[in-house]
Amino acid sequence: LSVKGYSDKQHILLKKIIEKMATFEIDQKRFDIIKEAYMRSLNNFRAEQPHQHAMYYLRLLMTEVAWTKDELKDALDDVTLPRLKAFIPQLLSRLHIEALLHGNITKEV
Repeated sequence: LSVKGYSDKQHILLKKIIEKMATFEIDQKRFDIIKEAYMRSLNNFRAEQPHQHAMYYLRLLMTEVAWTKDELKDALDDVTLPRLKAFIPQLLSRLHIEALLHGNITKEV
């Protein structure tokens, strides 16, 4: 997450983003559309350009923990809206924030 701009308003924007993440709501129809689009993008991988394949395989080799497109497709079959809703609080409870602040930041902000 990256927040840019003048420091006098950054904390307001960041607070709104975090609140939205914590109270995230999605309906079944929207969930199905997003899930289908993601599955389509995974299935279309074979049709992508060779340089995109090279970058993908490089990421797999260089990243400590990474899942293949096939593993993601298999896992996506088990993703449901109720499971997603149950997972969000678990994810947020384990959230660890590291921040780099620079510019005209003051202690008050």
